[in-house]
Amino acid sequence: WTCPPLIRFFVHRLKDDVFQFTLSFHDTILDGWSTASMLTEILQRYSLLLEGIAMPAEPPPVSYREFVATERETLNSEECKRYWDQKLNDCSVTKIPRWNNNGKTGADIGVYDVNVAPETSEGLLRLARNAGAPLKQVLLAAHLRVMSFISGQRDCLTGLESNGRLEVAGGDQTLGVFINIAPFRQRLDGGSWIDLIKETFANETEMLPFRRY
Repeated sequence: WTCPPLIRFFVHRLKDDVFQFTLSFHDTILDGWSTASMLTEILQRYSLLLEGIAMPAEPPPVSYREFVATERETLNSEECKRYWDQKLNDCSVTKIPRWNNNGKTGADIGVYDVNVAPETSEGLLRLARNAGAPLKQVLLAAHLRVMSFISGQRDCLTGLESNGRLEVAGGDQTLGVFINIAPFRQRLDGGSWIDLIKETFANETEMLPFRRY
């Protein structure tokens, strides 16, 4: 059956008592958390149906329209506008050197998998604890450092994916896309890795109230 818009469930019989379940949807319909939540509910309902129990269908405590309304309010916020005007004032685009494609038109897209050794992972976690910041900020600080190195610029402007899901009771049960790419600007003027991580953490913390703009 099909649940509009653009979400489809398929169940195929492979052989006797063996079925294959497939979920298909467009990227603009569900984010990662929503996909996991929906699959969990589907499997819970299916498991109970096998026992002859039907879960009542109840709407989520918070509707997606409430999130949309919050985003519209944010777009009309003079405080948010002033913040981003000030944050991005006189910023320069971070320019990344082009990869030599040997004269070919277009770009080759590929995936390069990197295995992180356990000792490296443990070292990153230890660094995060020493800096008093989440692991995410350690990785974001490393990203900024690489951007600064390959661009030759100290004033770095990149994009940071942020979650705008409503922080209210039941907000975690709403299905939809709550992702926004916000500009993230930071100047790298030297110092230790701990300094850079702490500054990155403080920078994102400052941005959080304005991330839905």
